[in-house]
Amino acid sequence: MARAGTFDYICIAENIQVPWLLIGNQELEGKLVQLPKSLALFRKVRHPGADRVREFEMLGVVKQKYLFKNRPKSILKHNVN
Repeated sequence: MARAGTFDYICIAENIQVPWLLIGNQELEGKLVQLPKSLALFRKVRHPGADRVREFEMLGVVKQKYLFKNRPKSILKHNVN
């Protein structure tokens, strides 16, 4: 399976109002938004030898998301030699 792209860097800090995401040479600015409904995050727990028994572990609750909806800005890198 071929990878569609690489995820290089995301900057999200407590004192920064606008998070930004760097993918390759593209930069995106986003914002933090509330989800209309909270989402639960689960992981399936596998037990060796148990075929039919399913067990899930709750990892957390997601109440917010980062929304990147603007077009990406190209970043040009210059070599100074």
